[in-house]
Amino acid sequence: MLPLIIITLMDKNSIHSSNRQNLSRAQEKAKSFIEEFQVEKIISEMLNSLVHSRDPKPIIFMIKYLASLVTEQELDENGIVVTGPMP
Repeated sequence: MLPLIIITLMDKNSIHSSNRQNLSRAQEKAKSFIEEFQVEKIISEMLNSLVHSRDPKPIIFMIKYLASLVTEQELDENGIVVTGPMP
């Protein structure tokens, strides 16, 4: 599993307890979003497929992999056109 990381650009001394609570809430919201849409699972499966295929164009492979997870209609509605074979 890929770790969920939230980076903040704050001095350690400037973080108050209320900010810690907000960060914790933000982390929980992020975690909930990742779980709801199975982002970690999708990325993990995509990376496994990429490593297995050893495609010489990894970015193109990943774009096509992700495009294969939605319908043609969803791609069209979002102005995305993907041609050629899908992984």
